[in-house]
Amino acid sequence: MTRASSSGSRCSSKLEVRRGMVQRGVCECGERLLYLTSHTDINPERNFWRCRNWKLPNNCGFFLWDDEAGLDGAQRYYVVQLMKTLQELEESKKKLEDRKRRVEEMKKKNVNLYM
Repeated sequence: MTRASSSGSRCSSKLEVRRGMVQRGVCECGERLLYLTSHTDINPERNFWRCRNWKLPNNCGFFLWDDEAGLDGAQRYYVVQLMKTLQELEESKKKLEDRKRRVEEMKKKNVNLYM
């Protein structure tokens, strides 16, 4: 079910910019987009793209209904897989940073033992 979207040159150009961001999986502020499903009475089971900074002070306000994003099934699958890969990389980076921090703490403890 496709819903009508706004028309007009200004709106359509903004929509085209947002569509391009969805295709890259990155929103206006540079953060990874989230692909979610609405469970509201007005839009039940309707998928949408949203900035991951939603409800945070640095929220850029990015939001786009999936049916307005202009992606076919294969493109949507590719973007969602890209987003999952980026999330896995972020998690790996956090783990690596935590391990580096723990190694530095252990080094400091070792130096303190021999002083």
